[in-house]
Amino acid sequence: MRAPKQEATGTAGLSDVMGNFERIGWGPVPNTLHDLGTDLFILARDARRFERGLLVGAQVKAGPTAFDRPVTDESGAVVGWEYYEADASHFDDWVKHGLPHLVVLNDLGSRISYWVHVTADAVSSTGKGVKILVPADQTVDVEHLEALMEVAANQRVPIPLEGTAWSAGVRNIAPSRRLRHAMIAPRLVAPHPNTGTSREIEPEEGLAILARGSVSRFEGFGEQHASVPKLNEANDHKDWRWRFAAALARYVLGNESAVGGLIDSAPNAAAQVAARVLQACELHDGEEYDHAIKVLTEQIEADNANPTDQAWLLMQRARIRADTGAVADARNDAVAAQVMLVGDEDDLTASALRGASGWLLFQTAPWADRKLQQMIESTDTAVSWWRTQATSSALSEAETRVFRRWADEQTRRFEVEDVVNNRLYAALLGAHLAGEQAAWRATGSVLARNTIMVAHGRQDHRLLQSGVDELRRSGDAPNTILAAQRLWSIGPLLPLRDAVAAIRRNSWTHTTALANIRLWEHGGDLLLREDALDASHFCLEVLSDPEPFAQRTNPTFRVVPALLDSLAGVVLAGGHDAQRDVLRFIAELPQISEDSEAQGWARVLTRLDPHNLDASERSEVRAAADRQTSELLSAQMLGFLIDDPDVLRVLLERARKGDSYALAAISDVNRLNRDAAVAVIEREATTLQRMVNDAEKGSYSVFVHDPVRTFVVVAAAFPEAAQWEALMGLLEHPQVAGEHKRSGCLALGNLVDELPQAVRQELTRILPAIGQTSTIDVMYGRPLAGADRYLGAALGSVDQVEFANILGKLMNGSRHDRMDAARLIMLQPDTPHVSALIMMLGDPFADVRAAGAAALAKLAVREPTRADPLVQAGLQQALLDPGARVPLGVAVGLGGPTVDRAEAVAVASQFVDHPSALVRNNVLQMVVQA
Repeated sequence: MRAPKQEATGTAGLSDVMGNFERIGWGPVPNTLHDLGTDLFILARDARRFERGLLVGAQVKAGPTAFDRPVTDESGAVVGWEYYEADASHFDDWVKHGLPHLVVLNDLGSRISYWVHVTADAVSSTGKGVKILVPADQTVDVEHLEALMEVAANQRVPIPLEGTAWSAGVRNIAPSRRLRHAMIAPRLVAPHPNTGTSREIEPEEGLAILARGSVSRFEGFGEQHASVPKLNEANDHKDWRWRFAAALARYVLGNESAVGGLIDSAPNAAAQVAARVLQACELHDGEEYDHAIKVLTEQIEADNANPTDQAWLLMQRARIRADTGAVADARNDAVAAQVMLVGDEDDLTASALRGASGWLLFQTAPWADRKLQQMIESTDTAVSWWRTQATSSALSEAETRVFRRWADEQTRRFEVEDVVNNRLYAALLGAHLAGEQAAWRATGSVLARNTIMVAHGRQDHRLLQSGVDELRRSGDAPNTILAAQRLWSIGPLLPLRDAVAAIRRNSWTHTTALANIRLWEHGGDLLLREDALDASHFCLEVLSDPEPFAQRTNPTFRVVPALLDSLAGVVLAGGHDAQRDVLRFIAELPQISEDSEAQGWARVLTRLDPHNLDASERSEVRAAADRQTSELLSAQMLGFLIDDPDVLRVLLERARKGDSYALAAISDVNRLNRDAAVAVIEREATTLQRMVNDAEKGSYSVFVHDPVRTFVVVAAAFPEAAQWEALMGLLEHPQVAGEHKRSGCLALGNLVDELPQAVRQELTRILPAIGQTSTIDVMYGRPLAGADRYLGAALGSVDQVEFANILGKLMNGSRHDRMDAARLIMLQPDTPHVSALIMMLGDPFADVRAAGAAALAKLAVREPTRADPLVQAGLQQALLDPGARVPLGVAVGLGGPTVDRAEAVAVASQFVDHPSALVRNNVLQMVVQA
């Protein structure tokens, strides 16, 4: 048989190289059994032939083809030869191997062996493959023994961290690690900003610059160097890495990155993995979780990635699986990733991935199995330090901005970049690409809050919607509530509506579930009808069978009460169809034993219109009310049917027996009979006395209803049955909390004309004492404020001069004082201080603006102030308010017995197309009542 020529060339070359090493005293050992890129293991010895305990690996190439890529100098002399491989895997293994590795080119004719030490900085990528220069002046001989010993002594060491902020660059990283490092640890790859743009950058360095959130700096390199494409040029560049950088830039800028098209054209497995991860993150942002898992699984099953890249894919899939209910599969992925990461202690991205897996395993483990120390140690990585550094720097800059505004700095400042946004975004993107879910959530919340504040100041509606959406997707439910409440109150409303509408059926994960619920709860009335109807149906589906929802979201909250909050938020905007569907559901409710669920259904009922029921449905609701064991829920259901005399009798009897829920369901004091009224007055009088006794002991209670206001309203309607001394004792007692007096004073002022003369005289006598309250007067946010002075003015105990003085003090007092100033002004119908009300429309607090708007609306629809041009101008200003809180104030002002109905309808017609269903509904109710 004839041996192939290639075998002769290979064995001859290997023999020559072994002989050359033996001639300098080294001991080459052929790797004949497990050659995966290492032909020889060579024992290094010094000039005295002493064994040094050092090994060197070598890959040998011989024959003419090994020298077919010569490199020449300006004179044409050969300075070396490029050794090229289309696949980076060999080079990557040699760079990160525990032993230093040589590439040796052997000339079969001269038997000279040329060598190069394979290091990260010596290797360069062509975009399709990897190459290294083998110098012509580095030969295996005695003259180069010292240089070879230096290579042998260069055993594998971790990447140095200190000082890398300045010396960062792609040549410090092994070829197949470069894309991953650029995306997860860009600090090690991106040139420091202070190094300028004088040197050309490699594509991975451009990628790292983009990963640090600096698109403008990337463009700066493109303007400086012809070899660095600008972003519009990078899209079509022949080097895949530049095209990938362009895709990342589009992603950073919030545009469609179209990264999926780069997967098939990726030059190697490492590039495919990087593209898949970026595509998965983009799909994750779009809440296309199943698609993201599919993209990652395809690459995982291809099984062509190196271990760290495979672990990267697994961790991205694990975080999504854990978030969408596949916890067992997620844990398996995380464990598999940890196994693959063993042995990569010098790879900082591997340590970041280990941290991500450690956190996931900790978070998904039973409480008894959670090892806090292990989790903290695994997540304490260099990558997390750098991310924290970026976040800290951004927050420091944000604090500086706040201080400058506080100091009313007038200096005009021009910023090259938005430091706060860019550094927070860089931290967010790094955590996202690394699959570190906890860091992604925390940083996403901070970035979203900054975005919302900046966008609101600029009135940038698109950015504002994006910020609210990011806050929701980060899972920060408490701050989602605050943002929604604030925007709903002061506007603009359309960005909030768009953010609420972004919640789709695939938007529900462990991270987002509670934030979704709170956004529906506090902004759901802004939804368009079809969106609200779909949201209502979703809530009803979950309430019918919560188990699938719980399996997917693995909630840390009670599902049913939370979904009822959502339902209450969206059902009004769903219109007639949504309300009928909910009412049918309520009619079939079984007994509700949980208080929180009963309270939730009661809240839902307050958003429903009883006129949506036909006769048979009313009967079903009545039957459901009769079988309920919850007093609150059954009373709320019966209140829906209050026009039925038999239902009213039931509620009156329950109120007489002390059921405060039944009393609230009756709502209109004119429906009370004397027996029920006497029972209510006696019961509340006892409560008022207990409140006084408790206050003397320093104890202050919370009530499910307001006993002081209830007493005043019922007593004013049935004055002959009232125990007025109980009320007077509470109001004049100095240790009773101001907020316990407030509602009583306001109710008395509103009903002053219905009070007996003797009661009015007694109130006038104790008026100075009412203002003396316990220092604990803002426990629940409702201080006495100007309520006592409002009562005094209503009683007619102040003249015009004193009235003006009181009004001036209230206008310059707290927000509650200013709200009470609006009420006070309404007591002067003939000569109202309209200018003060108009001033309130510019108040920084929406509830003060709403109080001013309510007063202006009331003046605009009643005589003799209706025709006042200043009143009409103020009302028009209120109608232009971009939020919902002020329009609700207008709705309040449109109601009442002294209203000109035609004028009220004319004002209300301006709210027909208001974005808030709650505003539309309240305006309609007020006009009907008028």
